[in-house]
Amino acid sequence: MINVDDDDDMLNARAAIYRIACLKLGKPVPKGAAKVTMDKAMQNQMREVFAELKQKIAALIERHWLTIKRVARALETHDRIDDQATLDDLIARAERHAAR
Repeated sequence: MINVDDDDDMLNARAAIYRIACLKLGKPVPKGAAKVTMDKAMQNQMREVFAELKQKIAALIERHWLTIKRVARALETHDRIDDQATLDDLIARAERHAAR
């Protein structure tokens, strides 16, 4: 069962995966808080969706690793980044560095 209105990040992720699986299987997508029961087909579809997302996330992390490191280093030093211009500058510098 998944409660789609929970504040827990993992439960929110599972709820999103469930909704994607519903779309792929042509089943109704629950709106708001809903408790659901999953059959074997839904469980298998959710595993497939999770595996696809995991691969896409890994590829994005690899592609943007220098930017991620640069922002992480800035956060270690400054604890947080309060303005968009600073964040944009960090990302742009990492992208210029990666293009070399």
